[in-house]
Amino acid sequence: MSFKKYIDFYLEIKKRELKPSSLHKYIGILNNYIYPYFGDFTSKKANNMHNIRNFILQIDSLSPKGKLSTKTIKDIIMILGGCLQEAFYDEQIEKNNISLLRTLKAKKPNINPFAKYEVKSLLQNSKSWFNVFLSIAFYTGMRTGEILALHVKDIDLNNSVIHVNKTRGKFGVGSPKTLTSIRDIPIFKPLKIVLIKYLKIYDHKYLFVNQYGNPFNSSKNINERHYRPLLKKCNLPYRRLYETRHTFATNMLESGKFSVNQIAMFMGHSNTQMIFNRYTKYIESEKRKDNTFIDIYD
Repeated sequence: MSFKKYIDFYLEIKKRELKPSSLHKYIGILNNYIYPYFGDFTSKKANNMHNIRNFILQIDSLSPKGKLSTKTIKDIIMILGGCLQEAFYDEQIEKNNISLLRTLKAKKPNINPFAKYEVKSLLQNSKSWFNVFLSIAFYTGMRTGEILALHVKDIDLNNSVIHVNKTRGKFGVGSPKTLTSIRDIPIFKPLKIVLIKYLKIYDHKYLFVNQYGNPFNSSKNINERHYRPLLKKCNLPYRRLYETRHTFATNMLESGKFSVNQIAMFMGHSNTQMIFNRYTKYIESEKRKDNTFIDIYD
């Protein structure tokens, strides 16, 4: 039986299960890799170990962007495994051979947090709403999509917390990345001062809107029109806007004021594994008690 039937069936299942952003990724992988290589195979031929290994060896040549990251390759293998599993459930194959593959080890991502003087420079040279945006990013570690989704009512100045319960991207508003991403983050004193001043003169539903009064659907416009020019103004080399999140994590660890569990909770991780994986060299300084997070940007 044609393996395409099970690729199609797997996609239909995922259309009911996944958020739009995740489904977009799945469809891209199926259209760019799985369908072109396996679409004309029978299920048994698709499950043949030689064909699977040959596919993995050729996978970079199928990519429209060239060499793929280990994470992307693992995602492709996972999705291929899901398609083969549907063939297994239908008794077209005796076992799913994806389980026989060696697990690929992904390299730890390189993080490049901003130094204290760089944060100071960026905050001092940014203006208006973008200064508030960066202040939230540096003092909460929120993901960009979470910041763009903030409503004014999510800022609880009385209790000094920000309620994070949604994200915003090119597919509109959606639920956060994981259940643990729904969280309350403390508003530290420097950020509270900025927010009080900002909210006194602000009258929109969303905390940040574009020139037409509409919420941002992605960080692309912010990155090109505001972030890159600010880095240039501050004579700083380009690094991802996401490094504000890494800056928050490393500064929290270096402050010695918060436990790894607390930091994981503030960042929306389900456990501390991500903190240990990414910020190992900063964790030893957690034991120091000669600093506080609030002092770091002062």
